[in-house]
Amino acid sequence: GAEYRKEISRFTPDPLEQQGLTFTNALSPTRGSFDVKEVFAELNAPIAKNMRFAHNLEVGAAIRVSDYSTIGRATTWKVDGMYAPIRDITFRGTYSVAIRAPNIGELFGGRSQTFSFFTEDPCIPANTGNGTQYRAANCRTLLQNLGADPATYNDNRSINISGTAGGNPLLRQEEANTWTAGLVLSPSFLPGLTLSADWYDIRLKNAINTVSPIQLAQLCVDSPTLNNQFCGAITRQNGPGSGVVQAGNVIGFNVAPQNVASFQTAGLDFNLNWRLPTANLGLFNLQVNGNYLDKLLFIGVPGAPATNYRGTIASVAPKYQVTSNLSWTKGMLTLNYGLQWFDKTLR
Repeated sequence: GAEYRKEISRFTPDPLEQQGLTFTNALSPTRGSFDVKEVFAELNAPIAKNMRFAHNLEVGAAIRVSDYSTIGRATTWKVDGMYAPIRDITFRGTYSVAIRAPNIGELFGGRSQTFSFFTEDPCIPANTGNGTQYRAANCRTLLQNLGADPATYNDNRSINISGTAGGNPLLRQEEANTWTAGLVLSPSFLPGLTLSADWYDIRLKNAINTVSPIQLAQLCVDSPTLNNQFCGAITRQNGPGSGVVQAGNVIGFNVAPQNVASFQTAGLDFNLNWRLPTANLGLFNLQVNGNYLDKLLFIGVPGAPATNYRGTIASVAPKYQVTSNLSWTKGMLTLNYGLQWFDKTLR
C-alpha cells in the first residue's frame, strides 16, 4: 500500500501574551507544517499446520519506507514468528525497528522568553575536571578566544540570565529497537484457559529532550570539538564586560529540543484469561494482566549517568503491577469484582 499525509499546526498567543504581560514570559506565535509519503508491505506466511511436531508454524514481516519533508527518508520494519509444536503450547517472538519523527511543536515552536540561574559554569577551573577528557582543552580554547584567562576565570553572579526557548528545525527521528519472546499455554485439560507470558526489551536512541542551559554549556565543552550544536546555543561575553559581567561569562542561551537522550526498558508481561461456562450456575470469567518491570533507564544527555526510574511515581513505573477482573453472569444479572495493585513506589 501507499499513504500520503500532511499536517499543519498554528498557535497564536494573544497580544498580551506576546508582550509578556500575563503570568508567563513573552510567547511567540508558532506555525509549521510537514508532509510525508509512504509505501508499505506486510507478509504473513503459514508454513505448516496440523502436522506431526508442527500444529502451527507461521512467519511474518513488514516494512514501511517514509519520506518526510523535514527529516528525509526513514525505514521501519519488523519480523515475527509463531511455532506451536502441539495445540496446547505456542512460542512467539518479534524483532522490530521503529521511528518517531519530531512533531511540529518540537520543530517549529516559536521563540519565547525564559530565565535561568547559571551557577555551575563548566569552565571554572574547579569544574574542568568533572566532564569528559575534552572539557579542559575546550574550555581553555573557548575562554582564550573570548579574552579571558582560563586559570583565573570565574563567575560570581547570582542572577537570572535571560534566554529563549523554542523549536529546533534540525531535529532527527527517534529510533527504537525492540525484541519480544514469549509463549502461550492453552491446556486441553482446562478448556477456556489461556496463559501467556512475553519478555520485552526496548532500546530508544536519539530521543528528543530539552536540556537545561547548564547542560548546554556542559555539552558544548564535553564534545570532541567546539564546532557543535550546543556551543551555538550559548552566548558568552566576548571581551571585557561591565559591572559583574566578565569576559567569558554566559550572557544568553537558547534552549530547544535536541536528539540527546536515550531510554532502555525491559520486563515481563503476563496475561491469564479463564472463561468457564457451567450448565446451571452461569458463566464465570477471570482476567489477570500483570507486569514485572526489570528496568526503566533514562540517560538525559550523552555521558550522563543512567537513571533507573523503576519504582518511582514520577514515571508511574512500579516494579510489579497487576490488574484483575472476575465476573459472573447468569441470565440478565452480572456481578463483577475488579482489583488493581502495584508495588510500592518512591514519591
